[in-house]
Amino acid sequence: SRLTKRVGVGRMLVLTSIGFSLSGLPVAIAPDSMLFAAVAGSGFLAGFCGVGWNINQVSLRQAITPARMQGKMNATMRFIVWGTMPIGAVIGGILGTVIGLHATIWVGAIGGLLAFIPVTLSPVRHLATIPEPLPDDPPIV
Repeated sequence: SRLTKRVGVGRMLVLTSIGFSLSGLPVAIAPDSMLFAAVAGSGFLAGFCGVGWNINQVSLRQAITPARMQGKMNATMRFIVWGTMPIGAVIGGILGTVIGLHATIWVGAIGGLLAFIPVTLSPVRHLATIPEPLPDDPPIV
């Protein structure tokens, strides 16, 4: 929260998405003798940025979604995020078989570099703080 207060929610989302996007490069670039250090550095960067990203984006989603829609919004987001992982795993396995492991790591690292673009170009980058939560709509009688 201290870091988010200092840089702002929008900038924090942009910075953590850029950091997470860059986290795949050390493993792709590293020579065999530096692979352990590259995996450790990559894991640290991805972990740090992943935590910062998740805290801020979940808080933002919860603040801008009416309480009655929270479950649907969360289920949709989980379906989009977690539902695509098996597809990526299958594609990664196929690529690893066809073009080799190192080339597949490069494909993943380069593909990961595209992840920050939607966040960076969106209006969310201008947010300084999380907006006050939306009031729930009155019940329909």
